[in-house]
Amino acid sequence: MRAQLRALVHPGFLTQTTAARLPDLTRYQQALAVRATRVRENAERDRQRMVEVNELATELSVLVRSLRPERLHDPDVAEVDRLLAEYRVATFAQPMRTAVPVSAKRIRMAISALGR
Repeated sequence: MRAQLRALVHPGFLTQTTAARLPDLTRYQQALAVRATRVRENAERDRQRMVEVNELATELSVLVRSLRPERLHDPDVAEVDRLLAEYRVATFAQPMRTAVPVSAKRIRMAISALGR
């Protein structure tokens, strides 16, 4: 959770986050707070869910490392990052709503599309 918070809020995050995405950033932080509360209730369930999220994050990371450097900041790459953040909300902070429909299958399809 600390690593996720550091990824959200870091030096320069305000200039990287467009005004349209600031509400998402707030929601992601709220979802982290919900998760922090719930992990105390059932740490094992949190660990199991984190395995799946980490698998998706690893798949994305591997693919992003294979992209040409000029592609790293393309909108489609950013969108898959956003899907993964939304998936964290859906996974760890129900009943918070996601901004877009999201599932592991959708994320894997989006990752696959990046590689084409």
